[in-house]
Amino acid sequence: LEDVEADARILAQQAGRDGDTASGDSVVAQDRIRLDGLFTTFVSERGLVGAWGLDTAGRVFAQARGVGTPLPAEVDAAREAVRTGASSVVGPYLTRDKRVRVAVVTPVRGATASHGTAVRGAMVIVLDPNRTLFPLVLHDPSGVLTARFRLVERVGDDLVVATPSVVPRAGPMELRTPWARARLAARAVMGIDTSGVATSVDGRRVLAATSHVADAKWGIVRGMDLGEVYAFADDELRNELIITLGLCCLMTAVLAGWKQQERSIKLREVSESEARYRLLAENATDIIIREGPDGTYRYVSPACRQLLGYRPEQLMRIEPGHLFHPDDAAVVERFREQALHDGGAVTAVYRMRRKDGQYAWFETTCRAVRDPVTQQVDELVTASRDITERMRAEEEAVQLARYNELILASAGEGIFGVDHDGRITFVNPAGARMLGQQPRDLLGRDEHEVLHHTREDGSSYPVSGCPIR
Repeated sequence: LEDVEADARILAQQAGRDGDTASGDSVVAQDRIRLDGLFTTFVSERGLVGAWGLDTAGRVFAQARGVGTPLPAEVDAAREAVRTGASSVVGPYLTRDKRVRVAVVTPVRGATASHGTAVRGAMVIVLDPNRTLFPLVLHDPSGVLTARFRLVERVGDDLVVATPSVVPRAGPMELRTPWARARLAARAVMGIDTSGVATSVDGRRVLAATSHVADAKWGIVRGMDLGEVYAFADDELRNELIITLGLCCLMTAVLAGWKQQERSIKLREVSESEARYRLLAENATDIIIREGPDGTYRYVSPACRQLLGYRPEQLMRIEPGHLFHPDDAAVVERFREQALHDGGAVTAVYRMRRKDGQYAWFETTCRAVRDPVTQQVDELVTASRDITERMRAEEEAVQLARYNELILASAGEGIFGVDHDGRITFVNPAGARMLGQQPRDLLGRDEHEVLHHTREDGSSYPVSGCPIR
């Protein structure tokens, strides 16, 4: 929803700059025509359901053409944004004709007579989750078709499944279960990520992993039938029981029963632990790698395909040294040595080569897993996150700052910056030379006392008449 939230902020800023939208003079009428056209363009290009601007009383002052009026729930959310001054995501919720909608609400702020800002209304953008949100949630990057993703939220005293369901077959918002019974899934809505065995909405026992969606009152639950999880362990258990009974035919029935129970418990614990680890690792957006102390890869998570273009089995066959940028080889080597010898997690930033030959920046956290008896390093576990966009943004910010500094330094006119209290916040070298001082000696001083405290005839120029104030 980040793109939609960014659109809402852009539209809210534009509405806030167009004056008092609740009045009825001709200038405001022209503003409304311009805002209606802007809203219509956004709705058409982004494939949205609608976009409205509401004033502090909940009345529509601008809207995209042909979208009708906002629903009561959307008007209530706009009033709440006006009251709190905070943005929010509302839904998913059903319309009267059983359609699903999600609304992004952002307060509209405008300038006041005292040069401040105040909330003057709210921007409401509504989208159809069936087009973008639900397909994203339901997409399974791991290829485990029997596991199912569901987006859940709390509605009243029920836990509601917002996404459509195949087993059992149900449309969006149709699957409901009492909140008190949905213990594991409810944790995801409350912001607690967890995993374990639970009962599904259709009464089956499942192994589930839950994740909270940040900045929203949603949770994502992925469940797999417990019978499927234990299928492999049950086959192994049967084979061991046959061998055990063949070798221990003279053992008593009590000893055989005890042995069977002990093996069953151990195998089930190992199976559930391994299934839980893979369920979490294979659905992470970061690349998770387990490698031996010699650098050979033992496991690579499926996220490598999206971030680097390689399938896990392809990446495991590549010499690790060929993945890193030559200029970062020393960084990677120091990073591995530190992870092998330190007791905690270590972090490094370096570049990795994608399958298409381009390099991307990654931030990697590594922790050594040691043998509990010998304390020797058994393997290294790394989690790598793509930060290419962040690095590019930081570089652009540095270049922009240098560019602005060059402009100010090379200008022949004196350029001053002042805050709301009239104090000098910056001055270029030309401005300081005009006053016969250094720039650092002018920062923080009152500009009226420095620049125009006296008229040409030598009389005092009062602060009350200062046009800058």
